[in-house]
Amino acid sequence: MQKIIMHIDMNSYFASVEQQANPFLRGVPVAVCAYLSPRGCIVASSTEAKILGIKTGMRVADAQKIFPKTIFLENEPAKYRSVTKKIFSIFSDYTDHMEPYSIDEAFLDLTNFSPLSFNSSPTGGEERPNKLPRPFVGEGWGEGKINNNDFQSAHAIALEIKQRIQKEVGEWLKCSIGISYTRWLAKFAGDRAEKNTIFILTPEILEKTLSCAKLTDAWGIGSRIGYHLNQMGIRTLLDLKRHPVQNLMQALGKMGYFLWANVNGIEIEGVKCGEDIAPKSIGHSYCVPNKTTNLKYLRAILMKLCEKTGQRLRNKSLEAKNISAGLSYVSEGGRYKSMKTPEHIFDTPSIFRYANSLLFSNPLTDRVKMLAISVSGLIEPTNQLSFFSNTITKKNLARACDKINNTYGDFTIASGEMFGTG
Repeated sequence: MQKIIMHIDMNSYFASVEQQANPFLRGVPVAVCAYLSPRGCIVASSTEAKILGIKTGMRVADAQKIFPKTIFLENEPAKYRSVTKKIFSIFSDYTDHMEPYSIDEAFLDLTNFSPLSFNSSPTGGEERPNKLPRPFVGEGWGEGKINNNDFQSAHAIALEIKQRIQKEVGEWLKCSIGISYTRWLAKFAGDRAEKNTIFILTPEILEKTLSCAKLTDAWGIGSRIGYHLNQMGIRTLLDLKRHPVQNLMQALGKMGYFLWANVNGIEIEGVKCGEDIAPKSIGHSYCVPNKTTNLKYLRAILMKLCEKTGQRLRNKSLEAKNISAGLSYVSEGGRYKSMKTPEHIFDTPSIFRYANSLLFSNPLTDRVKMLAISVSGLIEPTNQLSFFSNTITKKNLARACDKINNTYGDFTIASGEMFGTG
């Protein structure tokens, strides 16, 4: 049976949530920032801001030069998570196979859905409308060239999901939807779709669509892999589809097969749900406001990143066997190191001790602009005792601090290393 996979990506999500919450922000350029200082990084911009050239990753000061009247807001993760929960609840009405891919996008496997499931409300409430506006879809759709009832049913469900989001969550929230027969192609279709539209990528139009796309337009192909493919004479995704898979594997190993399989409509991963989407790593990164070599300042920020990482680790009832840490310099380059820890790490002080050793055991060669920390090799907590420390006491202390911080707010109890960071 041909699979029917849907990829849904919310448009300008953080900015749209802010505009939904405050009608006075609608129709004007809005930029959501990690922090509001001139060096702060923009993490999301509204449609109006994007039209002016204000994009994700831009500094606040640079955006102000483009359009001084841009409204800048500091991000509120709790607000966005709350809205995401409502949106994903709508998705789960249509299939049990739903994979939350990020805070603003998800995959739905509709292969075994009932074609008539969209005729009435899953909660037994108000009847859903049968007449919905026809969106942009792939070329040939609706012109008698493609006749596939599964794609037609998925198309109707996509229309309905869009309408329900606006009716039940917020009228200012828009999304782009890609529908195809593998997870990768659904994501590719969603990325190719115009804002607030639906793109259906069927086998009949696959090659034509691939021929119009650059290699780096594809999910998972960055500039480095693109360069290697160019060296092999591969310029477009259609070239990649038609290239001998043996040559790709010889040049790129297993990655070569994955790239070839993706553009040839061969499923590699499938939609993941439940235990299949348990995290492989947990971490945080931060673009520091003050570019500096001051170790006291950098260690304070590193401690805060370790605390946030440790709290997420413990909230998921996990501990880690590996740790990675990195920093980027203002000019270029940086240092990125990882290690397997001699003990399973669970508490924040242990995470900080290893991260500090990885990053700051050698002198810095330039001002630092970004810090990152990540733990991996995640397993369920054990009560294994250590010869070198009282493991049980450390774990109980960490849990007690988490309970206080979860009740009274983050960093109610915090390490003295963070004193004065705000």
